[in-house]
Amino acid sequence: MLPLKLLYGIKINVQGAKNLNLKGPYVLISNLQCSLDLLGIFQILPKRCTLFVKKESLYMFTVGVVLWLCGFIFIDHKKEAEAVEIISATGDIMLQDHLRIWVFSEGHRTGESTLEPLQREAVHLAVKAQAPIIPVVMSSYRPFLNMKTNKFTSGDITVRILPPVQTKGLSPSDIPDLTDHVWGTILSTFHEISGEPEKQASVVKEDTRQAPNY
Repeated sequence: MLPLKLLYGIKINVQGAKNLNLKGPYVLISNLQCSLDLLGIFQILPKRCTLFVKKESLYMFTVGVVLWLCGFIFIDHKKEAEAVEIISATGDIMLQDHLRIWVFSEGHRTGESTLEPLQREAVHLAVKAQAPIIPVVMSSYRPFLNMKTNKFTSGDITVRILPPVQTKGLSPSDIPDLTDHVWGTILSTFHEISGEPEKQASVVKEDTRQAPNY
């Protein structure tokens, strides 16, 4: 994947790489825009780390093949019981094998400068494993990519790795506040590194539906 950034003229600027220098398991949460996210992911992907990705991604031709070959975990969010079982089991495996899990903050690609609400699955996983959360934020692709017209030029992507958010000692009752905190950090950082004001229209409230019991 990395040679593609040279082919397309993409420069990736990584900030805060030292925040990944943690021993043991942790959960990375990043914003989701489009398949270009893979360039930033493979630029900083820690050792012993795998990703939760939507099952639909498996059918995205070349991208799907790459994800499958990398051993990423495919989740069908339409089958809630199955998704809950996978996420719950992953929490146990994280502790046993000292794995790192990368989860996207939204359930679907936006392709815009706005971000969708932070789903609680990733936070549930971190609290269950008592593992730190490391937010990873990628800047907007809007300056060089127009998703509506499919026009693409060369450009820069900033990937900022934020300090770990500790979950040790937290319980399921702390998940709503923790979700709001992580989401707010991702949102404000996204606007900062994208060089655009934080518009009220871009602030989407977290989904208030009852979260599954992991």
